[in-house]
Amino acid sequence: MGAAVSSMHYTGMAAVSVRVNPSSAELPGATAMQFILRLAVGLGSYLFLTSAFVALSPTAREREADATAVRLAGTEPVH
Repeated sequence: MGAAVSSMHYTGMAAVSVRVNPSSAELPGATAMQFILRLAVGLGSYLFLTSAFVALSPTAREREADATAVRLAGTEPVH
């Protein structure tokens, strides 16, 4: 399977012909800073929320202590 994929890739790459025409026209789309800003804000938000979730999650020791306290009190746990 690996040999088939590799040979098809190299066969296709050998058949490609690219012509580059230099141009001074500005390309449409986001600038590098706009892209990096969105990427940084998105990744930063994700990492912050994930870190907060992990930091605020009870540890195994805390869960065990809660279960012991509930068992000793004879009441149902509050969720």
